[in-house]
Amino acid sequence: MLRGLVSLLLAPLFLIGGPSPDETLPELRIEILSIGAGASPKYSASLERLQGHGGVGSADLAPDGTLRFRAVPYGEYWLTIIGGDGTLVYEQGLVVNSSTRTVMLNLPVKMTSSSASGTVSVAQLRQPIRKKALSSFRASKKLFDRGDYEGAVHELERAIAASPGYAEAFSSLAVLHIRSGLYERALHETTEAMNIAGQNARDLSNMALADYKLGRYADSAEAARRALRLDSNYDPAHFILGATLALDRRTLPESVSHLELAARTITSAKAFLMIVQKALSHD
Repeated sequence: MLRGLVSLLLAPLFLIGGPSPDETLPELRIEILSIGAGASPKYSASLERLQGHGGVGSADLAPDGTLRFRAVPYGEYWLTIIGGDGTLVYEQGLVVNSSTRTVMLNLPVKMTSSSASGTVSVAQLRQPIRKKALSSFRASKKLFDRGDYEGAVHELERAIAASPGYAEAFSSLAVLHIRSGLYERALHETTEAMNIAGQNARDLSNMALADYKLGRYADSAEAARRALRLDSNYDPAHFILGATLALDRRTLPESVSHLELAARTITSAKAFLMIVQKALSHD
């Protein structure tokens, strides 16, 4: 029974439940702090539902240093901020409710998330991203926001064809293939992304999720642990590791601490934690 519940709660990007349609935040403001005097970084951002219904929109950084999303339904989201050159700047889980009107992020002008590779590899230096690839990558984000996943996949494949060293495009394509149940392909793309940009918590967590869905639980746990060695605060890795450990009665107690950490930003992890605690109480 517990194994079946794990599958439900770890459906692509941790699918579970959802808010009622009338619970909506009129405007969500993301304020970017400490970007430097007179600096105007070309950040763009997207909000992706963790409930599996696609994105709710994209936003470009305004002159006042804010990103604005209008009419955002309550729920769990994944915030992704991309730089003008198409590289990942920041990503994190975000819970939107009646009190989440303004979120303040302290980002320098040049920054990488601790969840992403913090260095530029030799492969990336040798293979700069072409404008055509950047254009296709941005087009894929817009298509994804509209729920056109097939179109988004096509644009990401075009981006990779134009710039084979585009790690971010490989990572994004892997996520879309996880959503589509193409787990082997997702593993290949995640590996390609890390071959280019180095290991990072996000790609390792995607690898862990794909391995989990393929029933390779030992590999899933190992990838999640590697992700947490790089970023001990990366909640998706805690969730996947906790869920994997919960499959075995011998490691069920160990799963609790990981699920507690994941529950900070992932509501479905809270539900899963309650299931695990109930199972432990019956021992």
